[in-house]
Amino acid sequence: MKVGDRVRIRPGGATVLVIDSVDEDGRFIVSPVTEAPGAYPFPMRAEDLIPE
Repeated sequence: MKVGDRVRIRPGGATVLVIDSVDEDGRFIVSPVTEAPGAYPFPMRAEDLIPE
């Protein structure tokens, strides 16, 4: 996976996210693809993400 890829959290995840960047610990910083009130970028481990 790389910056710009669309992913979900675990199989069957409802929200589609986009990888924005990679932090110094190697975690992906992801944010929702669609606008949502209160949405914000957050870090996720690669093993917790499923490519879209």
